[in-house]
Amino acid sequence: MKKISSTILLVIGILIIVGTLNPIYLYYKENSIIKELTQLYTVSNKDLVNNRIELNNNRIEIIEDTKESGAFLQLVLNNVKLGDPIFAENATNNLTYAKGVWIAVFNIHENSQSTDANDKTAIVVMTAAQKNWTIYYLDQDQRYEVRHISIDQKSQDYLDTLLIKLSSNPMMGYESDIGYASGSVSALMIPMILCIIGLAMALIGLVMLCRFWIRKKK
Repeated sequence: MKKISSTILLVIGILIIVGTLNPIYLYYKENSIIKELTQLYTVSNKDLVNNRIELNNNRIEIIEDTKESGAFLQLVLNNVKLGDPIFAENATNNLTYAKGVWIAVFNIHENSQSTDANDKTAIVVMTAAQKNWTIYYLDQDQRYEVRHISIDQKSQDYLDTLLIKLSSNPMMGYESDIGYASGSVSALMIPMILCIIGLAMALIGLVMLCRFWIRKKK
């Protein structure tokens, strides 16, 4: 009977450990990505004054076509229209897209560079449903790269995700949303507590089995 109970205890403990290792691993991986990005980049949000800004040799404007229920917003880069107009409903909290709700502009500095001569500009455009983003990366030669990202298919470039988090969706994770979905430390604490319980159960079961076999040999 002791052999069966100790074996059950050991097996249950191992199963609990296995079941909790993945969320713990994902949580610590998210933290390691955050540290890596902090070492690589300094990202600063830039406010648009009167719907325009000049940054890193690029002129960015937002042209409004105001309607009764909102406005169509057209992004213009160096006098060239980028993408289609975005319809923005009237804000109810006195915040506007220029504050990062609809369109956000960032300066990206690589910390390995001693000057800002190679700083880049990023424009993050968010859809009304907050499920799709378009990111424009601009260099100082007025060339740009476009990336389209959805909430269901995350980018392989962690910088894309960082810009999305800073502009509109802080709950998005780099590879997993486990550390952000609940909005509390329980996202990590519960798996860790369960893992400790599983480890204790496995150790107790193993000790009981060892004692059983030692007594049997005697």
